[in-house]
Amino acid sequence: MLLRERSDQAVELSIVGYQFENASDEWDRNWLVVEGHVHLPGQEWRFRDPCLTTWEAHELAAWLSNVSAARSADTAISFTEPNLCFEWQGVSSEFVEVRVSFELEARPAEMRNLPWGGCYVDLTIGRSDLAAAGTDLLLELMDYPQR
Repeated sequence: MLLRERSDQAVELSIVGYQFENASDEWDRNWLVVEGHVHLPGQEWRFRDPCLTTWEAHELAAWLSNVSAARSADTAISFTEPNLCFEWQGVSSEFVEVRVSFELEARPAEMRNLPWGGCYVDLTIGRSDLAAAGTDLLLELMDYPQR
């Protein structure tokens, strides 16, 4: 899933596997390892962490679709593990302003001691590109169904 704006700022998230292949607990069976790549002018970082469940990833895909269509959607979406949070801050006929916040293991090492909420990226994304990101996430999830 790629969120990129014209200024070349980007947040890319990919599901790379289940955290536990042979877990018996429903929660443990459904944790997904997410690999992230954040690209900003003059700064770039990567992370890899089990920070979404299968159902949370589906909720994120639906949220992206709803926001891109300017349908009634929650202003923000956050998850059990607080590593990622998405918040839409405005919408026009062509673009959506989205803030992606990073906490804990999703932050670059030099920013891990900042106060909560101190690490985020604001993106202005075309509405069709935001919808495509939601579709891409759903396609990735086909390889990682809820177990």
